[in-house]
Amino acid sequence: MRQESLIEIFAIFIFFTSIIFNIYPSPIHGQEEIRIESKKISYDLPYAGMLPDNPLFFIKNVRDKILEFATRDQIKKASLYLLFADKRIRMAIELSEKGKWELATVAVEEAEKYLAKINPLLVDAQKQGMSSGSDFILTLKLSIEKHREVIESLLKNVPQGERVKIEKSLSINQKIAETVSLL
Repeated sequence: MRQESLIEIFAIFIFFTSIIFNIYPSPIHGQEEIRIESKKISYDLPYAGMLPDNPLFFIKNVRDKILEFATRDQIKKASLYLLFADKRIRMAIELSEKGKWELATVAVEEAEKYLAKINPLLVDAQKQGMSSGSDFILTLKLSIEKHREVIESLLKNVPQGERVKIEKSLSINQKIAETVSLL
């Protein structure tokens, strides 16, 4: 009987954390349009949810790691990584608007690391005869372009101490774009 109570409490905890931390965001929330060189990428970034400046942010990271571990299908994992990357780049925008540049640069670095994990998954999936579909590839390419656009926008205002990290993320983004263009 005591064990059943603990299971119920755990189930309720999981339910409320999934609501609070927005596991299944609507892609319409928080569209960000940034103009660079009069070229605008039409791609909606998802709602970021809790930001790293929140003391409970570690719970969101734990949830993301659990989702990453539990997702075994390579195409679904690639889609999950794309969502994580888009959320991180959105976090970078919001943190930079708050003037929290150190956290913003970390968010940009994490976003590009998630994007870099996608291509190997897609290549492995193709070797196994699975197809990610042209819609996903198009979405991925648009996301990469949106990330580039956001990173270039951040470079305009970033303090000198954080500039090198943002520039490094931009070069990673360019390498990702080159590898994805081969798909």
